[in-house]
Amino acid sequence: MPEDNSQTNFSAEEPLFESTTLHINSDTPQAVKVPLHQNKKVLIGVGFGLLFFVILILVLLQPRSAIRQVVEPSFIPIPDAAVGPQQAKINELMTELKAADPATQELPFPAVDLTLDIPDDKQLR
Repeated sequence: MPEDNSQTNFSAEEPLFESTTLHINSDTPQAVKVPLHQNKKVLIGVGFGLLFFVILILVLLQPRSAIRQVVEPSFIPIPDAAVGPQQAKINELMTELKAADPATQELPFPAVDLTLDIPDDKQLR
C-alpha cells in the first residue's frame, strides 16, 4: 500500500479530544514527598537568598559620601630662592606649556583649500 503523506487526511482520521488517562501500577514505589522544611537544598537556597538580600540592603543604606570620597592631590610650591638652574628651567617650560595649551587658545582654525585639481590629458603629456 503506498504511503500517503498528506497531513490533512491524517489529521482528519485522528480522534479529537481523546481522553488520556494515566494508569499507575500500584506495584511501583511512589516518590515520598519530603516536607519543605526538611529538604536541605531548599533550606540552603533560602539561606543564600536571605544573605544576598541582607547584603543588598546594607549596601543601599550606606551613606553616599563615604562611597564617593575623592582625594585631590595638593601641590606644594617651591620657593624661588631654593630653586636651582634645573628647577628654574622646568618651571619656565611648565609655564610655556600652560600658555601653549590649544584648549585655552581662542584662535580661529586655519583656512583649508577644499578644491581638488585633477589634471586633464593635455597636462599629463
